[in-house]
Amino acid sequence: MKNTAMIEKNGFTVAGHTSDTQNTVYHRVWTKAGSTMEIRMMVCGSAVLASVRKNGHDDPEFIRDYSSIAVALKAFKSIAADAGFEW
Repeated sequence: MKNTAMIEKNGFTVAGHTSDTQNTVYHRVWTKAGSTMEIRMMVCGSAVLASVRKNGHDDPEFIRDYSSIAVALKAFKSIAADAGFEW
């Protein structure tokens, strides 16, 4: 459960589960001046698969996998900052 604590500590909540493997999907949404960004992540073993949605639409240029939750969270902080959102 250590992974869950790290994810939740960084503001992510459960969005649902995958239909095939029942893996938990976590997400966090940022809103600013009518603009939104959502990061979704799914942990598979120690790897993390992530996607970004901007204003309700999937960003086709952003589907990534990361080697660990810590690495993913570091990247997410950078993505949020680059988009003008506060972590």
